[in-house]
Amino acid sequence: MANQKPQMLLLELATKRNSGWIQKGSEGSNPIYRNTSEMEYVDSEGFMGKVLDDGSVQNVKIRYIQGEDEILWEKQEERKLTPNRKDSKIIFHNGFMTVVKSGNTRGLYEYCANVYYNESAPNREHSSATPIFRVVDLNKKAEEINESEETVVMALSEVYKLRKKNSKGGYDYDEGKIDSYASVLNIHGGDSPGQKIKAISDFAKVKPDVFLKSITAFNSVVSTEVAHALELGVIEIVENVVQYRERDEIVKSLGTQKLNKKQQIDALSDYLKTPDGNEALTKLRAALEVAKEKNLK
Repeated sequence: MANQKPQMLLLELATKRNSGWIQKGSEGSNPIYRNTSEMEYVDSEGFMGKVLDDGSVQNVKIRYIQGEDEILWEKQEERKLTPNRKDSKIIFHNGFMTVVKSGNTRGLYEYCANVYYNESAPNREHSSATPIFRVVDLNKKAEEINESEETVVMALSEVYKLRKKNSKGGYDYDEGKIDSYASVLNIHGGDSPGQKIKAISDFAKVKPDVFLKSITAFNSVVSTEVAHALELGVIEIVENVVQYRERDEIVKSLGTQKLNKKQQIDALSDYLKTPDGNEALTKLRAALEVAKEKNLK
């Protein structure tokens, strides 16, 4: 059915402990200590249990190749498929990864669901592989929501800001922010903004504290950098046009609406946090670092 919701895996690392590192953007009097390193890599090659016609289980080699649905090593070799090591990496950010089974993430979904590195993989009793991650049971977690209902409501209120009801009975989506949140939360896949919001919403329900801390840190970091860039004279805003002060380059036009300074900072920050603004954010950060060094001399 066209409207059927896609399958989704919310994954978390099986072993987590205080890493000693503070989550970026939470420095200060109330730091957030990560219980994993910022990035953890999982091998894109492994084994799964394949059930044969006689009911026995055979361990077969599988491999994740970015953009490919097929995960069986033998069939990949028959088709002479080889992975691009850069694109086929499996990375957990801050202990989590979400995979929506859609489009070019079907292979990633199947690999993560079945590889023996998954503590929840079917037929895992036939393997001695050390579990690296597990599937979060969304139904089981839903039963525990009452214990932190207020936090869940706060988290979901942030999710609902990503869409607005329109006059046609549908929704208008803040696609830039949706993509940014999906990136921050390490959510892969989703063929539409609605599917991505569903994945973000499920994450917020299950891990509301992690969700709120992650997006708060993400939002505050960029806003602080913009304010600092203005303070050090790296950029200036003239009639709602953001430009570099020492070179002829426009960062972004903020439109014709009358904005105060805070609104200008918020508008620029929102843009820089989108995929379209990623290159501009990288340039701004580089220029800000140069200005900071000059300021120290």
